[in-house]
Parts: sequence; C-alpha cells; structure tokens
Amino acid sequence: MKFLKLLARCTPCGALILMAALLSGCAADVWTAEKEAHFGGAATPGGSVSPLDILQIGHRVTISISDIPDGPKIIEEVIGNDGMITLPYTQRVKAEGKTRRQVQDEIVAILKPAIYQRLTVQVKAEDRFFTVGGEVRSPSRLLYQGGMTVLTAITSVGGFTEFSDKSDVRLTRAGSSNKVWRVDANRAQKKPDLDPPVYPGDQIHVERRLY
Repeated sequence: MKFLKLLARCTPCGALILMAALLSGCAADVWTAEKEAHFGGAATPGGSVSPLDILQIGHRVTISISDIPDGPKIIEEVIGNDGMITLPYTQRVKAEGKTRRQVQDEIVAILKPAIYQRLTVQVKAEDRFFTVGGEVRSPSRLLYQGGMTVLTAITSVGGFTEFSDKSDVRLTRAGSSNKVWRVDANRAQKKPDLDPPVYPGDQIHVERRLY
C-alpha cells in the first residue's frame, strides 16, 4: 500500500524510474557465503585453494620448460574457449578450472617420458584485476593482490560519494556465470560475514540513490 501511494505521487517519469529501480533490485540476489557456494561461486576464505591460483578461459599464461636437451622453452598461451593450451609437439592440456600446480604436473605427465626423459615445468599467470565503479570517489581498475573485501575495495578508491546507495552495492562474481550479488554495505560494516571477498575479475558497482 505504501508503495502504491508513493507511486501515485510520482510524475510519470519518476514512476518509471522508481519501477526500474525496483525491478533492478530484484535482479540481484543478496550475497551470503552460503548462497554463493550454492551457485558455484569462487572458494570462500579458508579453503585449501586460493581463487588467485585458478586458471580460467581468456587468461594468459607463460609456460617455462627447462632441464631439457634442446634448451629451455618459453611458451605464451591464452587459454582458449575450449579451456585448452597447446604445448610443444602439438600436445594439448586442459587448463581451465585448474591450479597452476595441477597444470604443471599434467604437462610433465604428457611430455615425460614420451618426449623428454627429464624436465622442469613452471606455469605463471599474468597479473589479474578487478574493478570498482559507480558512486565511488575514484572509479578504478585495480591489481588483485588478495585479502580484499568489497568494503576495503571501495575504501581503496576513496570511499562512497554523497550520492551513493550504500544499501545497494552490486558485485558481479567472475567465474560463476556472471552472477550478480547485492551487498548492503551498511549491514556489512556491522557484520563482517556480509562483506564478500573480492577475487580476480570481479566487478563492484555502487548504485546511485534516487533521493
């Protein structure tokens, strides 16, 4: 009933904006660690594997193969849409969804002893980033260094503007079908378990309040 009275007092344009805001609010689920796990999101803190070490489609990796008779080899590959990378002698290995250590071990298993009797393999991933935008002081693309949450990420770009809707911070989680979560920063400041961790590729957007 209160909503209907508010809508009745709005101008036609204002009513459309209000309706759009309500519809957009329905598009994002409220974030909790339990819900994210249900949707197949990134690992939560305390897990045995850091999300920083999980390779995904589009990541550029450098593969160094050394201790081989024909001299060291350095291969730069972008993980393709099929999740694969190509090794010397047209050998291929699936990298998507695996850690760098797992890919290293699989490369050794493929190349030894079929091609090389002994070898050392190292897989490195390029620097990865996340973004903070919307109603923040200095919207930025930032280098992921681990140990950051949505609130600390917003603080790192100067904090909220005077027009920000702190109850409606959108987190688009990379690696979970671009699932969009809604974070209430006011509640998260009081309950740290409502402040999601930030991972490579994440996008944080602070919505603008309508009044």
